[in-house]
Amino acid sequence: MWDSVSDSLDDFCRPVSDFWKEEAGSGSGSHHGSGSGSGSSSSSANLHDEVDFSQCFEDTAILYGVCLVAWVLGGLTFLCAPYHRKSLRISSLHLAKLGLMLVVLVSAFCDLFYTVYQQSVRQVAEYQYVTPIVLSLTMGLMIGVVTTHRVSGIKSSGLPFVFWLVMMFYAALKMRTLVLVAEDKGSVKDVFRFTTFCVQFASYVGLFVLTLLPEHHSRRHSYTLLHDGIDQRKPCPELEATFLSRITWWWLNGLIWDGWRKPLLYSDLTDLNEEDKAKRLGPRFQRNWDKELKKSDVKFTRVPVKPMEYQPVNVEILPTSGEPGLAPEPAQGHGGRGPSLVLALARSFGGTFFIAGFFKLGQDLLGFASPQILKLMIRFTEDPSESDWRGYLYAVLLFVTAVVQSLLLHQYFHRCFLVGMRVRTAVISAIYNKALRLSNSARRERTVGEIVNLMSVDAQRFMDLMSYLHMIWSAPLQIVLALIFLYITMGFSIFAGFAVMVLLIPINAVIAAKSRTLQVKQMILKDSRIKLVNEVLNGMKVIKLYAWEIPFKQQIMGIRQGELNVLRSTAFLNAGSSFTWTCAPFLVALATFATFVLVNKDSSNPNDRLTADKAFVALSLFNILRFPLSMLPMLISFMVESSVSVKRLREFLKGNEIDPNNVERSEEPATEGENVIAVSSGEFTWDTGDKSTLEDINIQVKRGQLVGVVGLVGAGKSSLIQAILGEMEKVGGTVEVKGRVAYVPQQAWIQNATVRENIEFGQAHNEAFYKRTLEDCALEQDLEILPGGDMTEIGEKVST
Repeated sequence: MWDSVSDSLDDFCRPVSDFWKEEAGSGSGSHHGSGSGSGSSSSSANLHDEVDFSQCFEDTAILYGVCLVAWVLGGLTFLCAPYHRKSLRISSLHLAKLGLMLVVLVSAFCDLFYTVYQQSVRQVAEYQYVTPIVLSLTMGLMIGVVTTHRVSGIKSSGLPFVFWLVMMFYAALKMRTLVLVAEDKGSVKDVFRFTTFCVQFASYVGLFVLTLLPEHHSRRHSYTLLHDGIDQRKPCPELEATFLSRITWWWLNGLIWDGWRKPLLYSDLTDLNEEDKAKRLGPRFQRNWDKELKKSDVKFTRVPVKPMEYQPVNVEILPTSGEPGLAPEPAQGHGGRGPSLVLALARSFGGTFFIAGFFKLGQDLLGFASPQILKLMIRFTEDPSESDWRGYLYAVLLFVTAVVQSLLLHQYFHRCFLVGMRVRTAVISAIYNKALRLSNSARRERTVGEIVNLMSVDAQRFMDLMSYLHMIWSAPLQIVLALIFLYITMGFSIFAGFAVMVLLIPINAVIAAKSRTLQVKQMILKDSRIKLVNEVLNGMKVIKLYAWEIPFKQQIMGIRQGELNVLRSTAFLNAGSSFTWTCAPFLVALATFATFVLVNKDSSNPNDRLTADKAFVALSLFNILRFPLSMLPMLISFMVESSVSVKRLREFLKGNEIDPNNVERSEEPATEGENVIAVSSGEFTWDTGDKSTLEDINIQVKRGQLVGVVGLVGAGKSSLIQAILGEMEKVGGTVEVKGRVAYVPQQAWIQNATVRENIEFGQAHNEAFYKRTLEDCALEQDLEILPGGDMTEIGEKVST
């Protein structure tokens, strides 16, 4: 079968050459050996004899393979291009790329027409028709890819960079073959095709150089902006970086040099990319979470309220925490499973995380190439008859493999850290928004400490997990591949080492189960501690007045001691797990080598001896085993912690919310004489199970009216305002509000910052708008009293 395939390939290439060797009927060594007679060395002759390929092989197998990959990746580019982005302008750089690709396209057509012309004179090879067509179609594809990148706002891409780099190496290899053939024949065999190829070669080099230059949206970066009173953050240089700069992080050099010359300030940092900002990430996750709620038929329903007699309730002045982590179960239909937080996160950020998995897969597979190259290199050193070029080839392959493996690994970590940051931001945003929408009954079931822990601890655990989550499949894959290669190298002796690994699995399973229990207990204690500390700080005046410092200190220290005991137990479990898995590679290697030597000590078969290549390859494979085995306990710990966090977050996000239908809102402002606020037969309560707080409320406030509500302490003045805002449960009646609402509560909410920062509230400083705000609020005289003016630092309790 192979002979028939080989004959077909030769027929496809003749009369120019055979498929493998130059000049049909003669080996490639013949034309190299008849050189100038300078007495080339035997190693050089061997190099020519064993390495050189024919022109047909280079123009078909190599070129067609490169073009095929380009077509596959180009098709994915057309399908996955972000066409919603702002397109790039048609720059001189873009026109230069198109011009050089058109040069290659025209030269390919010239080769095709020249072949048609030659056919009328003499016989030509079939591949001389096919190759120009393939090349011209691929150039058309690349023109489409570059145009698509411009339209979709992609400044630099990996496909053009890699394609022109490979085409440049292909052209260099073909140029070497053409030069050697010309030296052998004494002249260039086909001047026309040699000329068109030189034009193509120069175009490939030019196109590769052009891919190193970035495209720009506009020339805005070339000008200095006049000060307009608004602070402008520098855009992230990654947006303008080329593909080569991104894979090597060259665009970070500016920030690194600034940090080396002087301490970095906040103003030295660049702005976040748009897709990494909370205003984009939060809504994206919320949409997918709402889909999960809808799919699982979770509804935030309200139980009809019936008036009930008042019953006294014992309320602690400073209550201790109850059972954090538990939320009232929302109404759920018969959909089966509840909403999945993991699926919502996967739909929101799974694309980048999935791409990171491909980088990890490539890095893992390349890791097993190094031991095989090492085996070939050891055998090369043992065989003096081997050609020198093989040694150079193995050394270069080891270097290239290590470089590519490093690039893939760091791209994997970069995307995992990026996904972790996005997940953390989205989760914190969802928690904060949910906390603002919780119903009064659900809010009473939640402590401040628990909500703070959800944002600070649980969200951070998601970020930490993202960097290692791919190890769920990567670690078993590496272990299985390592065992397969070890079996090929060492035979059945590897099963002794495999038995050692199997014995370690139940030990770590028990440790993981115990760790999960301790994690749940630790989070409960942490919620209690933060809640109690928060209450102590808020009630410090009362505690000092009644001299309650020691009792509250004892409560805090008691919870803290319990938390420390849990942390100590967790540390011991983690230490035991890490110790067993750290020793695993050594124990596996010891069991394998010992079994191999003992089983084959009396064997006369040369393959049963422990040779250098077997020992070094096995040690290299055992070294590969070390990382996945050492990562398993850490991964188990992360998974246990994250599973607890997933449950806590899911229960919190499923909590009942304030009914948005409590108030009928209209964005259109009321006209003259029309009601701005209208409450008719209103009946309100703070909780669905409590007695109504307000009954038979009827209010009409027309546009332009100033209304004051007067009453005794506890009469319900604040409750009335909360009812109009929709913060109370509506038992009956209607509430209508037209236009926008500004709410100024009784307790001022002030940040521990300057007066200016409190007024601007995170917005960019605009001097004209800032001064107008001070005038509208009549704050000029107040600021003159303060020692530092608007730069005086103020807080909730004091100003400095």
